[in-house]
Formats: sequence, structure tokens, C-alpha cells
Amino acid sequence: MSRTSNNSYLGGFLWNGYDYTRQAWVKDGVYVRCGHPESLNCACYGREHAGERCAEREPVEVGAQ
Repeated sequence: MSRTSNNSYLGGFLWNGYDYTRQAWVKDGVYVRCGHPESLNCACYGREHAGERCAEREPVEVGAQ
């Protein structure tokens, strides 16, 4: 059984959904900060790149999971 996602893409870039390659959520084409507490010193892509537009990165391969 394969996993299906509800990701949406615009111009080859993830617009809304989960970037499986970078393990980060995206909303309106922007990476969202991870949900870990501030006290946890994680190195999540979402924490390090929160607020960056996906179009500033290389395109995400559609269907990559």
C-alpha cells in the first residue's frame, strides 16, 4: 500500500503540505517552523528555514515521499 498525500504544488514548488525530502511543513509556499518546544535544541529544517519561500530552494520532486 502506498501513502497518498494532499500536497498541492504551484509552478513545480510545494505550495501546501509536507516536504518529505526536507521533513518540513509548508503553508502558502513558505516553510513552517517545527512544533518542537524552544527548550529542545533540534536541528529541524522547519526551525532553521521557517519563513523561507519554497521557491528560494530547488523544486521538490512531486510525489517524493
